[in-house]
Amino acid sequence: MPMPEGHCFRLLFGIHSLLGVWIMTAVVVSGSCPECETDLTVPELVQGETLSCPECMLTLRVEEVRDGRLTLQMVEVQLRDWGQ
Repeated sequence: MPMPEGHCFRLLFGIHSLLGVWIMTAVVVSGSCPECETDLTVPELVQGETLSCPECMLTLRVEEVRDGRLTLQMVEVQLRDWGQ
Protein backbone atom coordinates (compact mmCIF):
# COMPACT_ATOMS: atom_id res chain seq x y z
CA MET A 1 0.00 0.00 0.00
CA PRO A 2 1.67 3.27 -1.07
CA MET A 3 1.80 5.95 1.59
CA PRO A 4 1.44 9.67 0.81
CA GLU A 5 4.44 11.78 1.70
CA GLY A 6 4.40 13.93 4.82
CA HIS A 7 2.06 11.81 6.89
CA CYS A 8 2.58 9.73 9.98
CA PHE A 9 0.56 6.54 9.90
CA ARG A 10 -0.60 4.18 12.60
CA LEU A 11 -0.95 0.53 11.68
CA LEU A 12 -3.69 -1.31 13.52
CA PHE A 13 -2.85 -4.74 14.89
CA GLY A 14 -6.12 -5.63 16.58
CA ILE A 15 -9.84 -4.93 16.60
CA HIS A 16 -11.60 -2.61 19.00
CA SER A 17 -15.05 -3.75 19.97
CA LEU A 18 -17.53 -3.60 22.78
CA LEU A 19 -16.13 -6.94 23.96
CA GLY A 20 -12.99 -5.20 25.25
CA VAL A 21 -10.48 -6.27 22.62
CA TRP A 22 -7.60 -3.79 22.63
CA ILE A 23 -6.23 -1.97 19.61
CA MET A 24 -2.45 -1.91 19.46
CA THR A 25 -0.84 0.71 17.25
CA ALA A 26 2.64 1.09 15.84
CA VAL A 27 3.90 4.35 14.41
CA VAL A 28 5.72 4.05 11.10
CA VAL A 29 7.65 6.64 9.12
CA SER A 30 8.70 6.70 5.49
CA GLY A 31 11.59 7.92 3.40
CA SER A 32 13.68 6.89 0.43
CA CYS A 33 17.23 5.66 -0.01
CA PRO A 34 19.41 8.49 -1.37
CA GLU A 35 21.42 5.96 -3.42
CA CYS A 36 18.87 3.66 -5.10
CA GLU A 37 15.67 5.68 -4.34
CA THR A 38 13.89 2.67 -2.83
CA ASP A 39 10.87 3.72 -0.78
CA LEU A 40 11.30 2.72 2.86
CA THR A 41 8.59 2.37 5.51
CA VAL A 42 9.97 1.55 8.94
CA PRO A 43 8.96 1.71 12.60
CA GLU A 44 9.45 5.15 14.11
CA LEU A 45 13.13 6.17 14.33
CA VAL A 46 14.86 9.16 15.89
CA GLN A 47 17.64 11.37 14.60
CA GLY A 48 21.02 9.62 14.60
CA GLU A 49 19.69 6.05 14.33
CA THR A 50 20.91 3.90 11.45
CA LEU A 51 19.23 1.38 9.17
CA SER A 52 20.13 -0.59 6.06
CA CYS A 53 18.43 -0.21 2.71
CA PRO A 54 16.95 -3.62 1.85
CA GLU A 55 17.62 -3.06 -1.86
CA CYS A 56 21.23 -1.79 -2.07
CA MET A 57 22.30 -2.70 1.51
CA LEU A 58 23.69 0.80 2.08
CA THR A 59 23.88 1.94 5.72
CA LEU A 60 21.75 5.05 6.23
CA ARG A 61 21.58 7.51 9.14
CA VAL A 62 18.42 9.40 10.06
CA GLU A 63 19.22 13.10 9.75
CA GLU A 64 15.72 14.39 10.43
CA VAL A 65 12.19 13.16 11.10
CA ARG A 66 9.44 15.62 10.26
CA ASP A 67 5.73 14.88 9.82
CA GLY A 68 6.37 11.16 9.46
CA ARG A 69 8.97 11.67 6.72
CA LEU A 70 12.61 10.62 7.11
CA THR A 71 15.59 12.51 5.75
CA LEU A 72 18.33 9.92 5.28
CA GLN A 73 22.06 10.30 4.69
CA MET A 74 24.54 7.68 3.52
CA VAL A 75 26.98 6.53 6.19
CA GLU A 76 30.51 6.23 4.87
CA VAL A 77 32.04 2.94 5.86
CA GLN A 78 35.80 2.80 5.87
CA LEU A 79 37.16 -0.62 5.19
CA ARG A 80 40.23 -1.70 7.08
CA ASP A 81 43.47 -1.80 5.09
CA TRP A 82 44.98 -5.22 5.62
CA GLY A 83 48.17 -4.27 3.71
CA GLN A 84 47.63 -6.69 0.87
